[in-house]
Amino acid sequence: KGPIGGSIMKTTRNTGCISGTAERIGRVRIFAFVTAMLLAAPVWAQTMLEDISFSTGSGGAVDIIMEFSSSVPEPQVFTTDNPARIAMDFDGVANAMTERSVAVGAGATRSVTAVEAGGRTRIVVDLFRSAGFDTRMEGNRLVLSVAGGGSSAVAEQARMIPDSIQA
Repeated sequence: KGPIGGSIMKTTRNTGCISGTAERIGRVRIFAFVTAMLLAAPVWAQTMLEDISFSTGSGGAVDIIMEFSSSVPEPQVFTTDNPARIAMDFDGVANAMTERSVAVGAGATRSVTAVEAGGRTRIVVDLFRSAGFDTRMEGNRLVLSVAGGGSSAVAEQARMIPDSIQA
């Protein structure tokens, strides 16, 4: 008891030391934050589809040029005949394009559309008619060359139709 009958209060000075429990909690929070940042890093480093452009060549051939932020992953490619399309799926690629579709209107190629869903980007080339194609990689670019499918292709298809059907 103090001199006036009250209790004696003991004061302590704050020395800036953290108690053991609080220090451990702080370390756990820092560890959790650093771990979360490291796990998120691959998402930040994800390959992005940045641009699609095209150039026309002789005989109605069209080169569709896809530019990526880093090396081009191998796409899964498939085609459909009705409607005539070439589709390419890029797993782990994000679509950073501001415009979703590029009108081409040359040779056999009508347009190119890029959409992103489910952790992949799909590029669909809409065609006026079925046409042959090939791809080549040039650094961070993938070039899809679509054959013109012009009159020589139509003549070739006509030669393959039996005479009894042609009229």
